[in-house]
Amino acid sequence: MSLYIGIDSGTQSVKAVVLDLATRKVIAEARAPHKLIEGLPVGHMEQHPQDWTSALDFVLTEVAARIDAPDRPIPYHRFDRGQHRLLQV
Repeated sequence: MSLYIGIDSGTQSVKAVVLDLATRKVIAEARAPHKLIEGLPVGHMEQHPQDWTSALDFVLTEVAARIDAPDRPIPYHRFDRGQHRLLQV
């Protein structure tokens, strides 16, 4: 099995899918929302960085539990593009 993980870190959630490149099928996926910081001035929409990292940890743990690849490194690509930023890891 040739696996690849795609990760989307967006404004409202982090999502992950595991693709089997040999069959071209999604074999696992997970999503974890993160909240906006409440009480900010009108027009401000921000999140705590630890919420993003916690969401990433959660989705990776979820998809890892759904595939048969214990302790095996799996290539991944993380991509995030917002109104004023582009993050590729």
